[in-house]
Amino acid sequence: MIVSYNFELHHVKRANGEYPVLIRITQNRSHIRRRTGIKVSNRSYFNAKAKSGRWISKSDPEYKIKNKRLKTILNDFENAQIKLEESGIKPSPSSIVTRQGSEYKQSLFGFTNHQYKLLIQKEQLNYAKHFKSVFKKLKDYTTEVLNEKDLLFSEITVGFLNEYEAYLKTIGNKTNTIAKNLRIIRAVINDAIIEDIIPYEKNPFHKYSIKKEATHKIALTEVEVRRIENADLEVNTSLWHVRNYFLFSYYCAGIRASDFIQLKWSNIVDGRLIYIMGKNKKQVNIKLNDKAKSILDFYSKSSKKDSLYIFPLLPNQVQKDKLKLLNLVNSKNVQINKDLKRLALKLSIYKSLSFHIARHSFSDISRTKGADLYSISKALNHSNLKITEAYLASFDQDAADSLVENL
Repeated sequence: MIVSYNFELHHVKRANGEYPVLIRITQNRSHIRRRTGIKVSNRSYFNAKAKSGRWISKSDPEYKIKNKRLKTILNDFENAQIKLEESGIKPSPSSIVTRQGSEYKQSLFGFTNHQYKLLIQKEQLNYAKHFKSVFKKLKDYTTEVLNEKDLLFSEITVGFLNEYEAYLKTIGNKTNTIAKNLRIIRAVINDAIIEDIIPYEKNPFHKYSIKKEATHKIALTEVEVRRIENADLEVNTSLWHVRNYFLFSYYCAGIRASDFIQLKWSNIVDGRLIYIMGKNKKQVNIKLNDKAKSILDFYSKSSKKDSLYIFPLLPNQVQKDKLKLLNLVNSKNVQINKDLKRLALKLSIYKSLSFHIARHSFSDISRTKGADLYSISKALNHSNLKITEAYLASFDQDAADSLVENL
C-alpha cells in the first residue's frame, strides 16, 4: 500500500491566534497526525496543495525558515519509510512514526514525569517540588493557551521560549522567577540531549539567553537586630518563639529555614552545631555562642524527653515519610515568615522580614564590622570567594553612600 504525506492546519486555533501545522501520514485511508512545531498566524498563509517547499506563503515574515523546516520534517519521515523497506518491514503510518523515532514524536511531559520520579527516588525532595511546579505551569500553558494536550521536544524552539517568557510575565511572574523556571527547563533539555532523545544542535538555549535582574538583598542593621533581641514578648507565644528561631539562625551564620526546622538534638556536639545542609549536602560545623546556647537551654528544658527535634515544629514520626516531611517543613516555613512579619510590624521594623533575612543580616553585619571575606565565606559555606563577593555586593549601598558623602 502506498504511503502519502501531507501538511495540514490544526482545526483548532490556539488562544494566541496561531494555527499549528501538522504532518498527516496516510495509508489506505488510515491516518496518523504529528505536530511539526510550525505555526502560522493567519490561515491564508498556509497552502496544503502548494509545491514542495512553498507551503507557507510569502505573507508570513518567516516563510523561508518555516518552509525549510517543513521540508526537513518531510524528508525525515520519508527516510524512515525507506529504512523500513530496506529492512524488509512493510511500512505503515505507525511503524514509520516509530522508526522515525526523532524528537518530533517525543513527549516533553512524558520525559519530565520520569525525571520527577527519579528525583523522588534519589530523595531530592525540595528540588522535586520546584521541578513539579515548573512543569505544571508549562502544562497549564500548553493546555490553556496552546489548546494542546502534550508538548513535543521539537516544539521547544527559540520562538516558543520567547512566547512562554511573555506568557509568564502576563501571569505576574517577575524576571528572576521566570529565569528560575527557564533554567529548570534548560536542565531538562540538557538531560534529553545526554540521553540521545534530541540532538545537541537542536538545543534552543544555544540561541536563547535567560534574562536576570540584579537584586538588592534585604538585611537588618545591627540596631534592628538588637531591637528584636530586647523586645518584651510574652513567653511561649508565637511571636516569642519566632524571635528565638530568627535569632538562633542569625547567631549560627544564617541557617536556612528548611535546615533549621529539621535540627535535632543529635546535631549539637561539644558546644558546636553540626549538620548537613539540604541545599548542597555540605557539612556545617559552627561554634555556638552564649546567646545561641541560652536559646537551646530553654528548649532543652521545655521539650519532651523523647523529642528528636530541637524546636517544637515537627513531630518525631514525620521523619519516616520523606514527602510528608517536605510538605510539613514548607508549611512551617510559611507560618514562620508570617509570624516574622507580625513581629516586624510590632517592633516598627519597616522591612519585609523573613527567615532568610537572618542569613543576609549575619553576612552584612559581619562585613560592616570588618570581618574578612574568607571568614564570611567559610561561615556561609560558599564554595568559593567569588560567590561571597557577589553575595555581599548586593548589600554594599552604605559603603557607596559613605564614599559620596566624604567627597
